[in-house]
Amino acid sequence: MHRRTGILLVALFAAALAVAAYFIRRDKQVVVVDPWVAIPSDAFMVLETPDFPELLTRITDPAGMMTRLSGLSWAASLLKSAAAVDSVTGGQEVREMLSNKRVVISLHAGERGSITPLAVAGTGTSVTPRRLSSLLSASGASVADARDLGGTRRYSVTYGRGSRVQEMYFALTSGIIIATPSEALLSAALDNKSAGTDIRQQQGVSPVANASGKDADNIFILFRNLPAFLGPFIPPDNITRVTTAAIAAGGDIATTEEGLFISGFLTTSATGTGADMVRKVTPAGSGVHELLPEGTISYTTVMRRASLKGETASDAASVTASDLALMLSPFTGSEVTTAMVPAGRGSERVRIFRMTDRQSAEQVLRKRLTEKYRAMGLSERHFVASAGDADGEERVLYKMPFPGVASILSGETGRGGDDIWATFERSYMLFSASPDALANLIRESGRENTLINDPEFRQMERTMPSKSSWIFYSSGAELREIISSYLTKEAAAEIGENSLAGIAGVGLSLTPSNGMIYAALSVRYRDSREQRGQSASGRAETVATGADREAAPGLKLLWRAKLDAAAAVNPFFFTNHNTGATEIFIQDEKNNIYLISASGKILWKAPVRERIRGDIFMIDYYRNGKNQLLFSGRDYLHLIDRNGNYVDKYPVKMRSPASNSLAVFDYENNKDYRLCIAGEDRKIYIYDRAGSPVRGWNMFTTRGRVTDPVRFFRVRGKDYLIAADDQDVYVLDRTGNIRVAHQEPLRKAGGSAIRLAGGDDNALIFTATNGTVIRLLLDGTVSRQSTGTLSEKHSADFTDLNGDGTADIIIIDGSSLRIFGSDGSEISTNDPGSGNLRGPALFITGSNDRRIGVYDAEGEMLHLFGRNGSIVSGFPLKSGEHYNIGRVVNKSTWSLLITDSDSYLYNYELGAGPG
Repeated sequence: MHRRTGILLVALFAAALAVAAYFIRRDKQVVVVDPWVAIPSDAFMVLETPDFPELLTRITDPAGMMTRLSGLSWAASLLKSAAAVDSVTGGQEVREMLSNKRVVISLHAGERGSITPLAVAGTGTSVTPRRLSSLLSASGASVADARDLGGTRRYSVTYGRGSRVQEMYFALTSGIIIATPSEALLSAALDNKSAGTDIRQQQGVSPVANASGKDADNIFILFRNLPAFLGPFIPPDNITRVTTAAIAAGGDIATTEEGLFISGFLTTSATGTGADMVRKVTPAGSGVHELLPEGTISYTTVMRRASLKGETASDAASVTASDLALMLSPFTGSEVTTAMVPAGRGSERVRIFRMTDRQSAEQVLRKRLTEKYRAMGLSERHFVASAGDADGEERVLYKMPFPGVASILSGETGRGGDDIWATFERSYMLFSASPDALANLIRESGRENTLINDPEFRQMERTMPSKSSWIFYSSGAELREIISSYLTKEAAAEIGENSLAGIAGVGLSLTPSNGMIYAALSVRYRDSREQRGQSASGRAETVATGADREAAPGLKLLWRAKLDAAAAVNPFFFTNHNTGATEIFIQDEKNNIYLISASGKILWKAPVRERIRGDIFMIDYYRNGKNQLLFSGRDYLHLIDRNGNYVDKYPVKMRSPASNSLAVFDYENNKDYRLCIAGEDRKIYIYDRAGSPVRGWNMFTTRGRVTDPVRFFRVRGKDYLIAADDQDVYVLDRTGNIRVAHQEPLRKAGGSAIRLAGGDDNALIFTATNGTVIRLLLDGTVSRQSTGTLSEKHSADFTDLNGDGTADIIIIDGSSLRIFGSDGSEISTNDPGSGNLRGPALFITGSNDRRIGVYDAEGEMLHLFGRNGSIVSGFPLKSGEHYNIGRVVNKSTWSLLITDSDSYLYNYELGAGPG
């Protein structure tokens, strides 16, 4: 029932846009803007536009909705009529009158399913009877009759000649023009105006009309008036379902080259039928699209599970479907989905339940099934099968002794037979009639070939609310079958194979809001020229021997992924909170951001408004175990979820353009994040996780410009925030006050990191501009250590290379890389390239293993050294300046991700290196 009601709503909204072209039906029209008082009370649909000529342009757009529906005979006819109206209103004088004028167009049921439109436009004093006659003539009309009746000027006009003559009726009265092809409808409009009634005063219409945008194209549906229109092509039972779906609906229409979006509200009768079913359903974020396979035909999700009560049978032989449902119910969450997924050459229905405790649910199910089958004299092999995922791990499939468990859990007890097999994947329990459908879903999920990674679905999903109470999605191919199932046989026969070929997918979301139901409809277009090959799907090229690149000894090139432009930041390793898999986040020089799977597939790409600066962070913004990506640019803080969508009110514009990059602190490890960044105004700002300035932070102002990220350390229960400019180093507490006051200014080298030195003194360690190693103790005492004379452009970092608990020193100056022990003794010196070296970048690749990355910008080569300064096998390697090391494919091997000027991201399996 939920699915059928949603489909009817989708069909109504889609039809509404199409019939917008019928507002002046057949060959002609002159209309312009408001008011509602002349709209007769039997209208089943009303369209309101602030710019009628622009609406006509969008309707007749070759890439628009009407063209994509033109495979349907009625849509083709309406498109032709709209084009004719566009042509007769194309004269300069007529166009000037219509431009920027609000027009209300109502649609009324005619004979045998036809539509009779009526248009009303406000004119003020600008249109006199003489000017209206002139405008009608300019539009190509012949005025056949003009009469004054009770202060109203009526016109009967004709367009065309011979068999193509079309008669139209106009009225000019009290500052409005009324136009319609029906003389009876014109009289009804005038009577309605004289009586002072307003269709918006009908039950449920006023709330949706008041909530609509004033400067947008709006659509309104009056459900009680639909039967007269739907009767000729929808069976009576389905008409009842439509009319009880809601009382009224209204929303704003937005169109782009990619699709159409309608957002608005429904008013309902509070009877629990139709859209009213979600009135008490708490909205939540859905995650099932991260499980469903690419090519999913359709699905419906409701954020409410059935409320089950009762006692379960104690005797295993007496256990029924109701007993199993009762046992599983305590572990079932509020996200319940019914989906049609591809299976072989056809499709299969799958029921999916989000679980609050998947492990316990599976233990309970297996135990009770074992007992039940034993009571039947059958062993485990009679009800257990297995299916392998993408990594070869086995999943158990359970055969139910009877149908109906999923139906009872979902509250749809009338269905059965499609839940004979069950399994668990990610945080969901799945049911289907076919074990093959479940096995295929497990495999595709493991490969990340999921719906959220389908480019067409992603484009539609991005326009939908992040939280909903009820969600419906259908691919364009399935939409034809769904609509046909609600029509009479004669009407369904008119829908040809290619009738909806221009529609890639349709999504509908319903959520209770302000005593109404908020509805969002998204229609995604498919470009007929679009070929979904490698570039469209974002699949990586698997490279056996390196293809265009030579794989050096000790390195194995696993795959490469093509970006739109060269990389602009280091690859970042992101953890998929659903699967635990490692994914890669990166930005290119066109400011596109990408998420790439461990197998090299581009999961999604999205543009952001600026270049990322500095580090990227993975946080749990909602504190619910789901990860997001946090980063900053010059002007904004950005927070992106795993699907590529902005979170809440992000992006957040900062109080001052940033002079450094973002630092993120979680003082108490409770996910109450603090976002610290310095401004061009020399102030250090701290924002909370929502992007609001933190109360209690005393805005600290530095003497110079801070370019390095602010650091945070906790030592013996005390917090230290460290900032440095070109004049001094500042050690602050959590409120922004000086915590460590040293006696003399300390100038940190611009390329030096600040770390904790380790050991008993817990000093802050960094290099001065002349290369001197400075240790700033937390009591304000300063000690210095010489490593020889260095240039002011040197760079330095500090880490424990030999495992003694203290920080060793790594310095790049000119063309040399030098490593010193914590006592100042030199461990190694290397000359890896030109005088334009960048780094060092430090990587921990094992409990006693460290790697040091150095990039030669002039030679475009990456050098990788072990902890003792020896070069790692396979290096130097041709590379771009952006790279990273982490575990990607599995937990036993390390990957080196590098970029290059050819816009590819390369993944090398990193071999063992020297100590």
